[in-house]
Amino acid sequence: MTSGPNRHYIPQALMRGFGRSTKSGKAVQVVAYFHDGRVVPTNTKNIGSARNFYPDSVDNKITDYENTILGKVLKKLRDSSVGTEVNAQEASELVVHLSTRQAEIGAFFSVYFRYFIDIYLSETVFNKKFLIKITGMNSRNYGFGKFALDKMYKTSNGFFKESKVPKIILDFVALSMFRRFLSKKIDDLLPEMRESLEQDVLSKIEDIAHQSHIDFLEKNIVSVDRLNYIKGFVWRIENHPQTAILPDCIALYSTDGRKFYSTIVVDHKKAIAVYMPLSHDKILVGRKGGKKIKVPLRINEMAAEQCSLFFVANDLKPEFVKLTQIIGTKARSEIKRIAKASIKKNRRVMRVGTVKRAHDIMQKQLEALIKHSIEKQPSHLEYDPTNKKIRHSFIYDWIIVIFLVFRNRKKSLF
Repeated sequence: MTSGPNRHYIPQALMRGFGRSTKSGKAVQVVAYFHDGRVVPTNTKNIGSARNFYPDSVDNKITDYENTILGKVLKKLRDSSVGTEVNAQEASELVVHLSTRQAEIGAFFSVYFRYFIDIYLSETVFNKKFLIKITGMNSRNYGFGKFALDKMYKTSNGFFKESKVPKIILDFVALSMFRRFLSKKIDDLLPEMRESLEQDVLSKIEDIAHQSHIDFLEKNIVSVDRLNYIKGFVWRIENHPQTAILPDCIALYSTDGRKFYSTIVVDHKKAIAVYMPLSHDKILVGRKGGKKIKVPLRINEMAAEQCSLFFVANDLKPEFVKLTQIIGTKARSEIKRIAKASIKKNRRVMRVGTVKRAHDIMQKQLEALIKHSIEKQPSHLEYDPTNKKIRHSFIYDWIIVIFLVFRNRKKSLF
């Protein structure tokens, strides 16, 4: 049975522990603190949810899990005394389930793909030097350079043939002219290409990321690999060192006891501790091998840094308002680092793939552009002995080319 159109990715049962009322089964008042500085008193019905966030098939599974397992385990953990060692299977499954279903997963992929595409395309499609290289703009035997020369000779009305100028010189002159022409056109095209890409691709990233998240949840509402790893930790209930906040990333993972990460950006097999707030005064802590790692005094600040959009708390406090300034800062920087590392690791493979695909795409666009420009202004390539301006323009290009040939005999002309 579905929960209705307003579907919670952070269950109300969890948020009630951070509210100002504990009336069982009813929405309680919380204060939501957002990344844009907004502070909104609300209730658990209206936060941590979105209309039809999950399809019915996923929502049915999650609702059944909440009714049969989550609510009971959560109550059991909250009722446990501070210092109690709790059932590792129950504690770890609760953490993994809550971390797997929350909206931060989709938000991560959305931000990741935006960073990835922006960095990658800046190095390739939107990089002028790269475009010049892959288009063969500087070569008389390859790509658009060859295309331009062939087109020039066909539309010259016999001028070049009658001029008796050596073909190698004509090639250099033509390529020089072509390069200046196309280089200017690329400068004009790049902003249009970026705008088109943002409209056609980047605008759809959030939908693609969300659907990827849903596809995962269709298969399993608990990440089995992560569960199998952290259920080997020793889990205890401890006092929260501050008045706790509940971040929208739910849990924090630490790989060294000092640095903390949200679920989505951490390699869970490197984790040695997991922290999940249960209420405004209690926190669930799992430690690998029972390591003696204390709950950090600044854990609220660390949690805010790893949020995606917001956190909730039980009251309006100046220290919580201050935390809105750092919401998501560490999470976004870590996502960007992961994107850069991924590009660096796969740069050569991606560039080869880009050359093959981009060449085909660019060839169609630029050939149409060149054809249009040449046919629209044929006088640029027609011989008119009375037109000294055109004649002198060709002579000037030849002089420059010959000078460059002798000056750069051991170098590539372009």
